[in-house]
Amino acid sequence: MSTVGHNIKTGLFWSLAERVGTKAVQFILQLILARILLPEDYGLCALLLAFINVATVLVDSGFSAALVQKKKASSIDFSSVFYISFSISLVFYFILFFIAPFIADFYADLRIVPLLRVLSITLIIGSFNSVQLVVLKKRLQFKLLFKGNLVGITISAIVGIYMAYAGYGVWSIVIQYLVNRVVITIVLCSLVKWYPKIEFSYTEVKKLFDYGWKCMTTSFLSIIVTNIYTSVIGKAYSKTELGLYDTGNKIPSTISETMNSSLINVLFPIFSKIQDDKIAIKKYVREMNMYSTFIIFPLMFGFAACSYPIIELILTHKWIGAVPFMQIACLLYASYPLHTANIQALNAIGRADVALKNELQKKGIDVSLLFILLPLGIIWVALGRLLTSLIALYINMRPNKKFLNYSFMEQLKDIERNFFISLLAAGTMYFISFIYNGRIWLLLMLQLVMGTTIYFSLSYLFNRGLLIQFWNNTKKVNRHFSK
Repeated sequence: MSTVGHNIKTGLFWSLAERVGTKAVQFILQLILARILLPEDYGLCALLLAFINVATVLVDSGFSAALVQKKKASSIDFSSVFYISFSISLVFYFILFFIAPFIADFYADLRIVPLLRVLSITLIIGSFNSVQLVVLKKRLQFKLLFKGNLVGITISAIVGIYMAYAGYGVWSIVIQYLVNRVVITIVLCSLVKWYPKIEFSYTEVKKLFDYGWKCMTTSFLSIIVTNIYTSVIGKAYSKTELGLYDTGNKIPSTISETMNSSLINVLFPIFSKIQDDKIAIKKYVREMNMYSTFIIFPLMFGFAACSYPIIELILTHKWIGAVPFMQIACLLYASYPLHTANIQALNAIGRADVALKNELQKKGIDVSLLFILLPLGIIWVALGRLLTSLIALYINMRPNKKFLNYSFMEQLKDIERNFFISLLAAGTMYFISFIYNGRIWLLLMLQLVMGTTIYFSLSYLFNRGLLIQFWNNTKKVNRHFSK
């Protein structure tokens, strides 16, 4: 096993362990809170996070990506980034603090003022936490990240559930977010043992920003468009509809983000270390495309096929309106790992300018479709997001024909068997829901058993090479961590 290949496999193991662990706790938290709170509470929280997410990207300003991409980042680089990020976080905290009443007037909900002011504190805490995360990524210490995030999400989940049962409503979600960030930062302080020194270099900050602003703008465009959807839906439709839309997205986005963020955490720092070896990068992008879709396609298509019994059993009947949004979101998020592998390869070889140019094209299409489809109804808005994601996939894959000699058609060919086998398995699962009218839990069990059996049977018959390779690599990683 090559050093790079070993680093990718072990890094992905701990990064996936961290993501799966935290997302599992988040899922349980979501399940419990959804049974206590109302769709309107989630709609309101989604509006608050729209503003926080945009501010978070601006506070970071691309410095995190620049530090990871820089081959030999020094102590003064890390300290300088911390001080500049901390200063920016204070500016944005006070901006949100003072504009909160105007946002509340716009959405005709005075609860937004105190909620947004409290939630904005996470920006200040995040300025320190973001540098901690860069240190871990540079060292490839994803095991420590696993520990820190798992402790943070567990403690914050307990706090959130207690507050929900005590009748605090939407405040239980806000305080849970805040406690999560505080605990993670404290835990990582003891594990990472990084603290800023009294040193600052304007020259180094400028160098980092020359690269980072492109990554920041790319992330900003992605976040701003996502949150434009939330803000516009929150204004055009009721908070209940926004809550159903947002909750329908949560389960598939959680599954996709688990893999997606793991890929980002691992691929970007490792690709940055081998940024001059384009042949090696192509090899690993190709492997990630095949491995990720081997997992994500059957999961997403399968969840789309049995979304009705999942919503009915887990979130109860009051959330049944979230079913079509969940089905569309499953199809939307199925392709996200493909976007990620291609974008991280571009960023790692120093072509963040190309990634930015692509983002401008994608988001222009995205926003245009949003306002075209908005009068037709919220379900059409969700379908519009699916369409723009498919267009974006082509835009993200296209440049790597030039930079990695890995064309769009070659990438599709690498994943076509995973796609069609997953589609057949999910189609069978969906068909079962039409012919079986028994108990909901039994329907779900039948769908899962049939879908899993068909997927692995067809994979053994028509995609045996990848199935065996995937199984062998899984055993190697398991042996490594059992030592």
